[in-house]
Amino acid sequence: MSNVSVTLLTTNNSYDYTGTQAPSDAYYGFTDGLHTVSVDVASFTGRIFIEGSLATTPASTDWFTISLDPINSYLEYSNQTTIEGFTFMGNFMYIRARVQRSHLSGPPALNTLGHVNKILLNV
Repeated sequence: MSNVSVTLLTTNNSYDYTGTQAPSDAYYGFTDGLHTVSVDVASFTGRIFIEGSLATTPASTDWFTISLDPINSYLEYSNQTTIEGFTFMGNFMYIRARVQRSHLSGPPALNTLGHVNKILLNV
């Protein structure tokens, strides 16, 4: 049963940006480690990373990537409109989402890369 749902990230007019950190399983004292993330994108091109931290007050070096894709450590989209759900386990203190598009050649104009409607976390 879900106990907490939060928005990790919404659209931002930048090539690369990071959402705010959200308290996760260990923060609330839950011990099952079960998390679900919903990624909602529209005509989006770029990479999305889900990152976790075990620190109670995370610094920039305390974050690591939580792999949701069996091949890459990130989700890769190319002009896609979709809503996808992912489930993962871990006793993280905080979770955040990050968008990366600076790796694209050019880079293309931002208005051609679509946007993230929202990324939701369910703990």
